[in-house]
Amino acid sequence: MRRCGTNDFLHRPARQGHDLGGAKTFLAIENGDNKTILGFYSLAPGSVAFFDTPRTFRRGLAQHDVLGFRLVRIATHVCVQGQGLGVRLLVSAARRCLLAA
Repeated sequence: MRRCGTNDFLHRPARQGHDLGGAKTFLAIENGDNKTILGFYSLAPGSVAFFDTPRTFRRGLAQHDVLGFRLVRIATHVCVQGQGLGVRLLVSAARRCLLAA
């Protein structure tokens, strides 16, 4: 039986990225069984070239790339779509980036 693309991603690229220090994937797990993945997001290190940033942001900065994070994937299980989990995952990703800054 073929797994869906999300399952394939979580079993292969997500784990490899995590193990190699690239993208990190964070899961929202069902409280009852701790096995059902209700949603996830992946963050990867990223940067913006100094001269691609708005001029107002460049003032006072050294002329180096501006480091940050990219939200590379976000998904929710169909059983919880429309219940706000996607928004909560997005807020969690933003909070995690702020704490790392």
